[in-house]
Amino acid sequence: MDHGNVGGGHDAAISAVQDISHIATLPEVTVQIIEMVEDPGSSARDLHRLISADPALTARMLKVVNSAFYGLPRQIASINRAVSLLGLNAVKNIAIAASLAKLFRGGSVGPHFDAHHLWAHSCATAAAARTVANASGRKGVADEAFLAGLVHDVGILVELQHDRARFAA
Repeated sequence: MDHGNVGGGHDAAISAVQDISHIATLPEVTVQIIEMVEDPGSSARDLHRLISADPALTARMLKVVNSAFYGLPRQIASINRAVSLLGLNAVKNIAIAASLAKLFRGGSVGPHFDAHHLWAHSCATAAAARTVANASGRKGVADEAFLAGLVHDVGILVELQHDRARFAA
């Protein structure tokens, strides 16, 4: 997806970021999950407690672990079991992806831009980045490559929030 020079250059981009009083951010629970996964002192029990407090995230975790991708012989209904099967990094990525999906809502902005298409493009880029990382023998950075692909166009959301009419034009 070629986005060209949407905002009118470097100065316009800096101005857009400075002018936005509130950029949509990741929900607090997602930030807490990231911190918890990165903290060697936290436990799976802590993570379970945090995820269980968010019904939407609980449902997303169970949906992922029960998807055909994992090919498990029976349905998983426990968050504890889901976390242990998915692994901490996957749990973190699912939380981030779920949060980012909300930021990409908004539908069509004009004849040439739709937030849903941007989200699909970002997911495809994330999957490709992870595939390249794995194929290059750098499996240890596959999760980071996935996230980099997922957020590579986040500046478009800044532009959209800064001046929706100008962005649409």
